[in-house]
Amino acid sequence: MNGLFNTTFSVQRITEGAVDDYNRPTETPSLVVEDQPGRIQTVNVSARNQERIAGARAVGVTHILYCDPDVDMTEKDRIIDAGSVTYEIKYMNKRPGGVANHHWEIELKEVRT
Repeated sequence: MNGLFNTTFSVQRITEGAVDDYNRPTETPSLVVEDQPGRIQTVNVSARNQERIAGARAVGVTHILYCDPDVDMTEKDRIIDAGSVTYEIKYMNKRPGGVANHHWEIELKEVRT
């Protein structure tokens, strides 16, 4: 699988930091994984429509991230690719057995900043 990886990505996690002037914890982004090999592919429109028809779990998916199954990430994290594009994780295929033991297919939505 590693031969198919053509880029690297980082995993950004939001943690609660110091309390602000309104006594609310501030959110601080930090990188928990850096320079992880992977492949990010654009989802074409016809495939997105087929997924919706089949009852896909995630809505608004624009990309799929393929990576090793041992990367520290959750659906609350964000992915930042080598070109500094940021994505929200919409759904993680982490079911035991099958493809999840070989690699993960993470459904992403590009975040426009």
